Amino acid sequence: MMTFKNKHPLPVCIKPVEHKLGEYIAFYRSALLGAAFFVYFRDNFMGSVALDAFLKMLSSHYNSRINLCISDPHIHFKNQALLDILKQKKMQQQTLSQVDRKNLSFPPLRMYI
Repeated sequence: MMTFKNKHPLPVCIKPVEHKLGEYIAFYRSALLGAAFFVYFRDNFMGSVALDAFLKMLSSHYNSRINLCISDPHIHFKNQALLDILKQKKMQQQTLSQVDRKNLSFPPLRMYI
């Protein structure tokens, strides 16, 4: 498997899923590959497991730290395991206007689960 060496933190953004309370996506857009990677998760323990696995996958594949942001400052997670992961990753609560919109823009995700 090919891994990349990246000296800059990877920008990963968390965004709510439209019309689905407590459901989110975390995504990273790779300009090099012309692709976006994302994970869908809920504000619960299993959501924290999914988010943690996604962040570890990106971090190990790109050999880089993760720079997390939240697209909406009104998002408040309730699950303690999820909060611990965000705290551990030193999440920066920023709006998309404060970060590089080109790399973090992601179309609205409509899930019918």
